[in-house]
Amino acid sequence: MSDAETRDETDIVTKLSSRSVTDTVSLLTEMVGAKGMKVFTVIDQSAEARQVGLQLRETILVIFGSPTAGTPVMAASPLAALDLPLKVLVWADGTQTKVS
Repeated sequence: MSDAETRDETDIVTKLSSRSVTDTVSLLTEMVGAKGMKVFTVIDQSAEARQVGLQLRETILVIFGSPTAGTPVMAASPLAALDLPLKVLVWADGTQTKVS
């Protein structure tokens, strides 16, 4: 990718959570289910790093969406599949938990 094609971090919204990373992920997945969406997977990226002998701050990616809503979008525009399903990153930044 050229510099013009890279995603600028200013495009990403990040909020603070008053909960731990684990508790924030639990709340998020409960909220997703309560809204009728499906949690496709939860990836604990820090655990994956540990498995190969590396260290990474607490970093968990939640991938979720609604096949009912997303399928027509992808049928109309196949490249939408690059952005769907939706993704939320919950991560530790020092003593703070951030949600991006």
